[in-house]
Amino acid sequence: MVTGATRGVGRGIAEVLGECGVTVYVTGRSSEATGLTNQSGATVETVADSVSARGGEGIAFPCDHRNDQQIAELFRAVRDDAGRLDILVNNVIGWGQELDDIDAQDAIERWRAPMWDRPITNWDGNMTVGVRSHVVACHQAIPLMIETADNGLVVFTSERPDETPNADLGIDVRAHAVARLVYSLSHQLESHRIASTAVVPGFPRTETVRRSYDEGHPYFKDWTDREFIEKTESVHFTGRAVAMLSADSSVMSHTGRVLEVSELASHYGFADIE
Repeated sequence: MVTGATRGVGRGIAEVLGECGVTVYVTGRSSEATGLTNQSGATVETVADSVSARGGEGIAFPCDHRNDQQIAELFRAVRDDAGRLDILVNNVIGWGQELDDIDAQDAIERWRAPMWDRPITNWDGNMTVGVRSHVVACHQAIPLMIETADNGLVVFTSERPDETPNADLGIDVRAHAVARLVYSLSHQLESHRIASTAVVPGFPRTETVRRSYDEGHPYFKDWTDREFIEKTESVHFTGRAVAMLSADSSVMSHTGRVLEVSELASHYGFADIE
């Protein structure tokens, strides 16, 4: 299962797992059934179709990860339909309409604004969706994984919890909270042979980053197309990191750790799609 998989690295992870022949439950709010969309135009249905087209089986499950009842229904469906769960990727994050409704040229400046100049929804998106929703997903998923997984894997996508504060207070606190969650879970899951890790992308070419570059955002001033590719990474690069972790019979050696995608690329010997 990949939560929040309708765009960004969530989509990249789901699609790469599809290339590996995995059955992937794709979750998110953007759905043809609900009529909710994001700026990328993707929905859980279109991403599930992409997973299937790449060789896996994509299963769309529209849900709001802030709604505990919907998440309980999601995991009941997995238990009833698939009967097992081997990989949980906690990727969902709530940037909210704060970024969806503004021009891409303003998005990066908004990320850099001090806490008091940002709506409280920034904090809610990071902590309620980016931390609590992960805990709820784990609460529902782990009993099923203990019953059915062989060398199971719980992955959290995150930023690196550096000692130097991030300009975005919400991101900074979330990164440290997720790192601690990974570490604490690793101890509780170790006897069950389920690994708990965080995977940190570098500078992924998400839909928002791509739009910002295409629209000539000053951050990318004088960048050539080649430099844009060289200084960023595809969302599928993170997907390859998760795929390699999930295929590693020694994945328990990584449990409890925060791992950069570039670090995993060096360890496993894989490259980005370019």
